[in-house]
Amino acid sequence: MALYMITNQHQPEDCSGLSDELVSYYETKKPSGNVNVVCSCGSGEHRMFFLIEAPSPTDALQAIPGGFLRTAVTVTPVDEAYKFATSGA
Repeated sequence: MALYMITNQHQPEDCSGLSDELVSYYETKKPSGNVNVVCSCGSGEHRMFFLIEAPSPTDALQAIPGGFLRTAVTVTPVDEAYKFATSGA
């Protein structure tokens, strides 16, 4: 599997609906591979970033809710450069 970053840029008025769709989608559909989602909406830059493990860019796009495809989306193959995790201790 490869790692892809999908970037979604949207308008402030779309945040609530997209957030609701995101929660609903991942509660009902379990994509193969890992999906991590972060956003920059709180900073005023209305973007969501999906890091998705998938066999191809097409498969990566199928792992995101359809509402995100109605706005500007880019798919970029990426490599994990470094991963650091701490325990909650």
